[in-house]
Amino acid sequence: MQTTLYTQGASTIDFDPSVPCLVISQVGFLTGEEFRQLQEKALELYTAKKKEHGKLASISNIKESDAIDMESLKWAAEDLAPRHYQAGNRYSAVILPEDEYALASMNAEIFMEESGKKINEPQMETRMFKDVKSAKVWLEEVLKM
Repeated sequence: MQTTLYTQGASTIDFDPSVPCLVISQVGFLTGEEFRQLQEKALELYTAKKKEHGKLASISNIKESDAIDMESLKWAAEDLAPRHYQAGNRYSAVILPEDEYALASMNAEIFMEESGKKINEPQMETRMFKDVKSAKVWLEEVLKM
């Protein structure tokens, strides 16, 4: 059963011990500062839950999110993603809106390109999904390895 650990406006950070994973649900428009604040809190909570559970993954649910500005995407790719990896996060899922799947996929691809520029650095494996349930199935499988 998923429990809410943090709320910022309509956005939430939840924990599902059955996977185990954090689910970061970004809802509506967030300024760059609000986006970073939510993501920094998610990293803090990830680090704490990782100590409790050992293996842990994350899901970024942007299904109900407005567009994220390029500067924030670049920050997430170049600064946040490597810190998530250092904290032990090896698997991440992104939930994209079905009706805007193509546009959201492009943003996700930009993020993955930016984070992949540091070829010699290890990276999280990130996959895109249309729903949280499918993402959790994949994460449960890879965390068992």
